[in-house]
Order: sequence, then C-alpha cells, then structure tokens
Amino acid sequence: MRVLFTSYAEPSHFRNMVPLAWAFLAAGHEVRAAGPPELMETVTGAGLTGVPVGRDSVIRSFLGRRPHLSRMTRADDQPPFGRGDAPEEEIGWEYLHSGYANSVNWLFRMVNDPIINDLVEFTREWRADLVVWEPGTVAGAIAAKAAGAAHARIVLGLDFYGRMRELFVKRRDEEAGRPDPLAEWISARVGRFGGEFSEDMTTGMATVEQSPEAMRMPTGRPVVPVRYVPYNGRSEVPRWLWRAPERPRICFSLGGSVKDPVAPSAVRIPEILEALADLDADVVATFPAEDVGPLPANVHPVGFVPLNALLPHCSVSVNHGGFGSLSTALINGLPQLVIPEFFDAPAKGRRISALGAGLTLTAEEATGDAVRKSLEELLAGPGYRARAAELREASERMPSPAEAVPRLLGLAGERI
Repeated sequence: MRVLFTSYAEPSHFRNMVPLAWAFLAAGHEVRAAGPPELMETVTGAGLTGVPVGRDSVIRSFLGRRPHLSRMTRADDQPPFGRGDAPEEEIGWEYLHSGYANSVNWLFRMVNDPIINDLVEFTREWRADLVVWEPGTVAGAIAAKAAGAAHARIVLGLDFYGRMRELFVKRRDEEAGRPDPLAEWISARVGRFGGEFSEDMTTGMATVEQSPEAMRMPTGRPVVPVRYVPYNGRSEVPRWLWRAPERPRICFSLGGSVKDPVAPSAVRIPEILEALADLDADVVATFPAEDVGPLPANVHPVGFVPLNALLPHCSVSVNHGGFGSLSTALINGLPQLVIPEFFDAPAKGRRISALGAGLTLTAEEATGDAVRKSLEELLAGPGYRARAAELREASERMPSPAEAVPRLLGLAGERI
C-alpha cells in the first residue's frame, strides 16, 4: 500500500512520525512524506522520500511581529486547547467557541492553507491509501477525503485536540444553531475538491497514541497504541558517552526553547545552574555555553546530543515537558523534574507528579533554590525511581511501530 505522512514545517513534529514511517517502509510499503519546502531537509535527513508541497508558512514571522501572540504560545491557557485537562464543568461554550474561532483564523489557516492545494493534488495523483498527519496539519485529513484515502492522526503528548473537540461538539449541540468555526473552515476547503465535511476530519479516523495509558488524555476516539521510539534527527554519540559516569548525572535540557526567537524560555537558567554548583552530581546541559554565560565546574554544556544516547547514563532528567524529552526520559525509567511553559507541558508535568515519577515547577517557581531542593529529593528518593520504572515497563508493553502497521493498514482496507 501507499502511505503518506504529512506535517507543517515544525521539525520536532515531523521527527515524532519518523519511526512509524520507517516501520511501514520495512514492512514493504511505499512511503512519502509531504510538507512545506522548508521541511524537506528534515524529511530527507531521516532517509525518507520527501514531497515539497505549497509554500512555506509565515506563522513564525507573523508571531515575531506580534509579541502578545508570541507570549500566548508559552501560556498555560491557549483557548480552546490550553485547558485541556481542566474539569469539564469549568469549560463553557464561550471559551470553546472563541478559542476555535481564533485558532482557525491564525493557526489552522496559516499553516494549512499554503499547502492544501498541492497536497490534495499529490495525494490524488499518487493514489495514497493512507494519510498520517499530526494534529495541526488538518490538510492531511482534507487531502485524504478528497482522494478517497483513509487517514489517522498521530499525537504528541496529551490529546488536548481530541478532548476539546469532543467537549466543543457536546456544548455546540446543547443549543440549536451554534456555529462551528473548525467545521466551517474544513468544509470550505474540502468542498473545493468535491468533498464534504465529516467529524473524523477534525481528529482522524483513528488516533495514534505513543504514551502509556496512564499518561494519556482519555477521549472517545479510536486509539492505536504505538510504543514511543526516540528519533533525534542526524546525530552522533560522542566519546564521553561511551562509558557510564562515576557519579550521578543530571540531564538539563529545555529543547529548542532556550533561544527561541519567537517565544524564548522564561526559565532562569543561569540562576538554576549556579545553584547546582556544589551538588554531588554532574549536570549535562544540552545547549552551548555561550547561550547562558559562565558556568560552575560541575555543569557541562554540550550543545546538541541525542537524548536516547544520553539519558540511559543519567539519574534524573530536567526538561521542559516537550514530548520527545519527556518521553525519552520515561522509556528510560528516569525520575523527572519538569519545568513546563508550553501548551500541554504543564499538564504533562502535573501528571508525572501525580504518578509519583517526578516533580514539576512552573517557570516562576523554578528558582535556583527550588530546583536544587527538587533534584536532591529526586536523587535521594527511591520511590520516584520505582514509579518511573513502572511507566517504563508500561511503555515497553505497548505494540512496537512494526506491530501497529497492520492495524493502521486496516483503516485503508476498510476504504477499499
């Protein structure tokens, strides 16, 4: 069969899809990966055949010119998805409707409209059987519907999109005539190609979940569980990582947020690292020294290093709650200190804490002293490691990407 993966130009989102794409290839299926031209280096660097479609999005420059929206991308409340783990009774119609109206106008439209026409044309011409898309790239569902293909959505972290869509539909149907901005937007796009809107276009015919059940957001969507397999892009294992450390090692990684030009991290990194100066541990910081200034002797800035090579040699992971960082720590059974800022990261941090597998501090709470105390607790408390080991074991019991391939192909079989 022919399987098409598609994402807008966010490399971390596409890298999350790569192990599943490899699994389809290894099973003998044809695979293509479509996205804006600026994504193609990431695609081909993963050994996949890329298909540039449309033009590059201007969303990052758009946000850069609008500081208030840039700050929103680091907020814990981005309607309608920012409160995805809040109790249902706290989320009303006005919050959901205004949130969808805003996100359709500046997120869905800006990242999808530039690629929809070309993506539909390629999906039809190539005769794709299955389209796999990440949550923001609804163009994948539109192309699948226009081409008569099956489609599945692969999520990164907690499925706020699925949960809030279910709640939106419930609130919408409580009163006749309530508008549905997302359905209206999708209808207008797919209508250009002779298709009609269906609810599965908002969240996929099935949802690929890569987190163990305890870390998921429950929804009524059909789920295809797939074990998380880390992929860091082009990477090498440095010589210093060949051997296990002689004393506890702490990984301090905030992903690409340290110097993000649109929404830089608010975490007080120099203050935190200085507070760890006499901690009996080595701190490996995954960013260049010039990004943070003078550092204590036990802090080692290494720039980029593949986390799947680093974390097996660590005792604790300090991270920003990004899906890749948090999940790689999880599959290595590491206690985590999560300092989240973005989208579902605060909720993931709360969940790690509730499960007893780590601690979480907001960026405001994460003073040098608070981080040091948290790390001392994580290093000394065997309970954290035991709970983290349970999450690792739960992840190991999930189907591998190879084992998930037949089930996903079943979606395409249903369409034939």
